[in-house]
Amino acid sequence: MTPETVSHYRILSKLGAGGMGEVYLAEDLNLGRRVALKLLPARFMQDAERVRRFAQEARTAWVQATLAGEYPARSIVRPTAVKPELSSTIVVHPEAAFDKWYQDVSGPPLDLPPVELGQRSYQMRGCTQCHTTDGSKLVGPSFKGFLAREHRLSDGTVVEPSDAYITESILDPTAKVIQGFEPVMPSFKGRLHELEVAGLVAYIKSLP
Repeated sequence: MTPETVSHYRILSKLGAGGMGEVYLAEDLNLGRRVALKLLPARFMQDAERVRRFAQEARTAWVQATLAGEYPARSIVRPTAVKPELSSTIVVHPEAAFDKWYQDVSGPPLDLPPVELGQRSYQMRGCTQCHTTDGSKLVGPSFKGFLAREHRLSDGTVVEPSDAYITESILDPTAKVIQGFEPVMPSFKGRLHELEVAGLVAYIKSLP
């Protein structure tokens, strides 16, 4: 039998059931709004595998946002007497505001001078893990003196370094792989703003 309340949720009606729990229409008594509440029936609480899968489902649940705003997200993966509920806040940004937020938290300011922007991108985007600026070899070739030397590719052809070549190497790194290195660099196409790409080109060109 389903209780009338679970924590601060008042059960209104049953919406459905499946192998991994039962879903109810409920009212959040703290927020005064209706929510969908999924419960693992009491008869399954001694089944460690079901509890594990239920907790995993709660942790990996996803929401497709359609309206900007802030929304509380809560998950009770075990009875609250044993373990408190997990809670967080989902922030949904309008598209234009999201682009600004993403840039603020994940990348350098785009209004920096090109060389400085490129240097900051080099430091913040993981480039330092594979490319040095002192001539030493890592997973990828060093950026030191990149434009001052020829680049022999894995197919034996030679490429003269240029802005276009560096840009292609950032966006489509497996198109021209330098001899002696493996094609393991991921593409940054769609992951970097065009100003960051141009900044990286300027920064690499500035290195002696």
